[in-house]
Amino acid sequence: MPSNEGVNALDYPDDLKRLVAEGIKDFNEEIDNIDWNSRVEFNFVPAEFENRLTKLSEDAMETKISVYRKRTRIIALLYGIFFVCISGIGNGLFFGLMALGVISLYNRIWAKNYGGKDYAFSLILPLVIIILFSLFAEFIGKLIGTLIFAVFVILIFLLLIPLVIKFFH
Repeated sequence: MPSNEGVNALDYPDDLKRLVAEGIKDFNEEIDNIDWNSRVEFNFVPAEFENRLTKLSEDAMETKISVYRKRTRIIALLYGIFFVCISGIGNGLFFGLMALGVISLYNRIWAKNYGGKDYAFSLILPLVIIILFSLFAEFIGKLIGTLIFAVFVILIFLLLIPLVIKFFH
């Protein structure tokens, strides 16, 4: 009989067939030993395990929300810097705080109700709201400024009419 060193399965096809047959036989015996008539409830989850799963999912959600809050502060700071660069310190701080409020509110609602999906949209939404608000605020500001200017001009005109009449008489 040859030594086992450097044995190749192809050199001994009969031994390989025997090993495979023994493996299949052992596998079949294992399957035959299973009591297929016994009732196995695969849907049963022990209460302790279920409580642990619930706790883990709640912890994961809290972690996700805290990450969103950190990102919210950073992004609101970036919005504030952006608006400071564009429109000066007063407006930049105002719009930065507004961005913080809008993003925070959006993330709080979105993260609690929907698991924080589509976070990118929560970064675009505040910018859109702020730009719309700034356009609206600029329109209102111009309207109020125009009204104040008109009232000021009318008052000056009303004060000047008696002086003009007095001067020409």
